[in-house]
Amino acid sequence: MTLSQVDQSETGVADAGTPTVVVRRSFKATREALFRAWTDPAMLMKWWGPPGYQALSVKIDLRVGGGYSFTTQPGGGEAFQHGGSYREISPPERLVFTWMPPGGSCGAGGEALGETLVTVEFRDLGG
Repeated sequence: MTLSQVDQSETGVADAGTPTVVVRRSFKATREALFRAWTDPAMLMKWWGPPGYQALSVKIDLRVGGGYSFTTQPGGGEAFQHGGSYREISPPERLVFTWMPPGGSCGAGGEALGETLVTVEFRDLGG
């Protein structure tokens, strides 16, 4: 299955009191197919990571309280692992999970971010 992007993403701050990033993307696919793309390890292996990175392994225990882990490798770089746990699973509408970067830091400066909460909502836009 190929998921083709049909519009640009938007980023911004949703609530001035809480550091939040909002990303919106539209795909020519059903929300059921997109939910599977986020929850099926074989499908995640095909698309996960930024350009130039490869997903080496994906493990998912898809249940509330269950965990997931990814081993990712940048081109020519050292592999690293990141993961978290599922807080809410509502097929095919919503996934809520924690995210922990390797060593609890992220970014070129290595600033400590710790665990974050990620919410992914799958909406049918019709058409």
